[in-house]
Amino acid sequence: MNKRFLLYFLTLIIFKNVIAQLSTTHYLPPIYCKVDPKGAIGALELFISTPSDSSFYVKIYSGTNPNAIDSIPISSSTSAKYSLGKALNAKNLITEAGQLNTPLDNGGLTLKAVSPFFANIRGHSVNQGFSLTSKGKAALGTSFRTGHMLQGSHYTKDNKGLFSNFISVMATKNNTKLRFSDFKKGVEFYGLDYTGKIKTMRTSVPLDVVLDEGQSFVIAQHGEDFDFKDENKSFGSLVTSNKPIAVSIGSILATSPAGGAADVGLDQIVPVTGVGTEYILMRGQGGNTLERPVIVATEDRTTLKINGTEHPRTLSAGESLILNGSSFSKAHNLHLQSSAPIYVYQTTAGSSSAATCGLNFVPPLNECASANSTFIPNTHFASGHVYLNIAAKTFAPINIIDAKINKKLITLESEKSNIANPLKRKWVTYKYLIPNNVTDIGVISDEAINVSMTVESHVIGAAGYFSGFTPNPIIVAVGGKSAFYQNKELKLKLKQYKSFDHFKWYYNGKFLTETKKPELMIHKTGEYSVAGIDRSCSHKEFMSSPFYLDELKKIELEEVEDLFSEETDEELEIAIKNNDSKPILVNLNYVYNKAELVEESIPLLDNIVSTLKKYKEIKIKILAHTDCKGSDSYNLKLSQLRADYVKNYIISNGIAEERLEAEGMGESSPLELAACDCEKTQCSEAQLALNRRSEFIIIKD
Repeated sequence: MNKRFLLYFLTLIIFKNVIAQLSTTHYLPPIYCKVDPKGAIGALELFISTPSDSSFYVKIYSGTNPNAIDSIPISSSTSAKYSLGKALNAKNLITEAGQLNTPLDNGGLTLKAVSPFFANIRGHSVNQGFSLTSKGKAALGTSFRTGHMLQGSHYTKDNKGLFSNFISVMATKNNTKLRFSDFKKGVEFYGLDYTGKIKTMRTSVPLDVVLDEGQSFVIAQHGEDFDFKDENKSFGSLVTSNKPIAVSIGSILATSPAGGAADVGLDQIVPVTGVGTEYILMRGQGGNTLERPVIVATEDRTTLKINGTEHPRTLSAGESLILNGSSFSKAHNLHLQSSAPIYVYQTTAGSSSAATCGLNFVPPLNECASANSTFIPNTHFASGHVYLNIAAKTFAPINIIDAKINKKLITLESEKSNIANPLKRKWVTYKYLIPNNVTDIGVISDEAINVSMTVESHVIGAAGYFSGFTPNPIIVAVGGKSAFYQNKELKLKLKQYKSFDHFKWYYNGKFLTETKKPELMIHKTGEYSVAGIDRSCSHKEFMSSPFYLDELKKIELEEVEDLFSEETDEELEIAIKNNDSKPILVNLNYVYNKAELVEESIPLLDNIVSTLKKYKEIKIKILAHTDCKGSDSYNLKLSQLRADYVKNYIISNGIAEERLEAEGMGESSPLELAACDCEKTQCSEAQLALNRRSEFIIIKD
C-alpha cells in the first residue's frame, strides 16, 4: 500500500441519485499562495469517496504529465485521504508569485476513474482552514464570472503584504484559447509578464492565452496594490474559452469587513450554463458583517427579488451587488430570484469571530436534476463545531446518517424544522450540528437537496457545498462515415445526459431539430449547442456549452476515446428502451496478449451486469475486437477467448447463460475513425488502443 495516503473504512448505504459532484473525472486547477510565513494554508489533503460497492482505482495526474503520479483504490466501504504536502511544498497544487501570468505544465491535478466518485481538497493550519469541493464535469464550460471572499479595509502593515485574490484556470483540451476580460477600472493583477519580469499587470485590455490539455494559468491581486476602494472590484471578471476549462477562485489571508483577522476562502466554480435564477442562502454563525451574500449578473438588465421584494437596482453583465447580513430572514435564510442567471457567492463564518470566515459558492435551487443524497467524509478535520446547512423540498423527510456505522442519527421534517423558509413553501432549510463523535456523514432525501458544511474551530473557519451543482450536457465529436468530416457526416454525441427525456439542438443560436437520442449527425461547420429536456419537470431545459466546428480537420482521437469511459450501463439502458440493436462500445481493457481484464475495467462490466438484472427479458451478444498486431488467425482466437471471458464473468454474477452469446471478431472490424492496417502503415498507439475494444448488441428475437 502506498504510504502517502491513509485509508479509512466506513459502511455506507447505497445513495440512489447522487449526480451533483459525483463524476468519473475531476479537474483541480492550482491554488495560488503569494507567501506562507504565517501558515496560511498548512497541510493539504485530498479526500476521495464513492457510493459504488465495487472497488476501482482513481488515478491522479499532475499538470501535463501523461503518467499517473498515483493510483488509489476506493469503494463505498473504503475511502481515501491522500496527503498533498504542506503549503508551498505542495508543488502539485500550489503556485507562487513567480508562476503567475504564464502557462504552467506542472500546476493542478486531474483525477480519473472508470466509476463516479467525489473529490474534496481541505487545508488547515494553526490559524486558517478551507474546503474546496470539486464539481466534477459540472465544472467544465467556456464562460465564467468570478468572485472571491468579500474584503474589508482593516489591514495591518504586516498582513497587507500577505493577502491575495486569485483566478486559476486549467485546460482540458489542446489549443484552448483562453481570455480574461471585463475587469473593472482600478483592478490590477500582479506577476510575471511574458518577458519574465515581475510587475503589476494593468487590466485595461483583455489578457489572451493559449493552453494545451493539463496546462494551467493563474492571475492574482495582491494587497499592497489596493487603495482599499478597489479590493472588491474583481467580482464579476469574465473568463472565456473556445474549449471546456475548469476554474477555481478564492482569497488567501483575506481580511473580512468585520475586522482585522484574516482567513482563507476558495472554491471551484461552474460555468454560466450551470448557474440559475433561484437560490436559498443559509446563514452561518457570524454577525451581519460576516454573513454577506454577493450577487454577480451574467446578463444586462438583470432584476432581483430578495425575500420576495423587488430590489431597486438593475444589474449589468459582470456587475455585482453586495448584501448585508441583515438581509437574512428571522429564519436565518435568504431567498433570491432573478430575471436572468446569476452567480451567488457568500462570505460566511463558523462563529462571530472574523478569524473563522469562509467562502461558499452557492448552487441554484434545482428540483429537477439535483442530487437527493450526499456524503461527506472526515467532517471533523479540525477540532471544533461543524454544521450542516440543508435546503430541501418542504414535505420530503431528510435522514442524517452516521455513514461509518450505517446508523440513522435523526430525521428532519418540515413540520419540525428549526429553520423553515416562510416565503417559498416549496423549499425549507435546516441547520444541524454534527456530533463530535461522528466523522462520516450522509444526508439522504427522496427529493433534491443542497448541502453545505461550515466549520468553526477556534480561529479556523471553512465552508463549502457538497451537492447542488448538476452537470449540463457536454457535446463531443465522434466519427460518422469517415475519419475526416470534409464533405462527410460527423456525429455529435452527448455526455452527462441523465434525467433527460429528449434533446433540442441549436445551430448558430437557432433551433435546428429535436431528438430522442443523445446524438446528432451533421455535415457543416458552425456553432452547435443542445438543451436536455426533462418532461417530468415542466420541460425544464439544461443547456450545454457551445461546440464550435471551426475548421475541416481530422477528428481528435482522444475525444472519441474519452467517450468509451462513460457510463455504459446508461447507454445500454437507453438502447433497451429505444429497441436499438446498434453495437454499444465499451472500453474493456485487457491484459496484454491475454484473455483477462485489467482491474480498472471490472466496474464497467459490473454496470452491464446490473442493467441485465434490471431488464431480465433482454438477451445480448458480446463482440470482442483486437488491434491489427499479430496474424489474423491468432487475433481471431484471442478475441474469441476474450469474448468468452466476458460471457463467463457475467454468468458468474447471476445472469443466465441462455441470455448471452459471445463472438470474437479479431482484427476484421476496425473503427472507421481509427482504421489502420499494421502491414501497410505505422499505426499510432491511439489507433491500436481504440480498436482493442468490446461491443454489446441487443439480440432481437
